[in-house]
Amino acid sequence: SKTISTIMKFQSKKGKPMLGYEGYIYTSERKTEAKMIFRCQNRDCTGRSHTNPSMDAILSAPTEHCHAPNPGRIPVVELKNKIKSRAGESDEPSSTILHNIIISFPLDTAGQ
Repeated sequence: SKTISTIMKFQSKKGKPMLGYEGYIYTSERKTEAKMIFRCQNRDCTGRSHTNPSMDAILSAPTEHCHAPNPGRIPVVELKNKIKSRAGESDEPSSTILHNIIISFPLDTAGQ
């Protein structure tokens, strides 16, 4: 039986949809009525993935990547983007933002 990988949905620092899947990070390329098309965050790579518009199902298997997956980077990128977007839209002092976001961060990924 095929293992179902978890789709991790998060946002870029500019608030655009991003996807973590099978250890790869994708950024939103374009959206149609029927699907969203994501490209690998590594711009030298041609890897693509298509999801349904709500980003909770992969519609076609992701295409080949030219590099190895790095699952540990996904929560790190998600954390950085949360901090940057919150700092841009909030009047909170940076120490408060860091504290509030880091206490919700899974400790097993903190060593990445």
